[in-house]
Amino acid sequence: MLAELLKPGTRVYELTDADRRSIDELAQKKWRSWDWNFGKNPDVEMTIKRVQQFEGGQLEVQLSLVNGRIHACELTGDFFALEDLEDFKAILIGLPYERAEIARLLEGRDGMIYRMSPAEILACFFKSER
Repeated sequence: MLAELLKPGTRVYELTDADRRSIDELAQKKWRSWDWNFGKNPDVEMTIKRVQQFEGGQLEVQLSLVNGRIHACELTGDFFALEDLEDFKAILIGLPYERAEIARLLEGRDGMIYRMSPAEILACFFKSER
């Protein structure tokens, strides 16, 4: 398809491994940052809903974000909670929607949901890296 769009004789540049590393590094530093995606955007409201199935059951995370901070959180599914999730949800309110922040809160909470690890719960807050 690209060849059809280019004029005859146009040279196509093939990215090198070094090019790809530089692009990924720049994307990581700038465009994958919380500040770029949320912090500098005035009055942004969004809802995030993620559902994943784990050995301990299905977990659904619904987050309401205002300017990149967690405004509301719901944790539902067919799992068995071993502690009151309201306390955990209350701690989330006001935090920036960042993997490191939520991971920090999940440290030492191995028994929060029966047969569901903190890493699995964290994976449900974000798209991957389970």
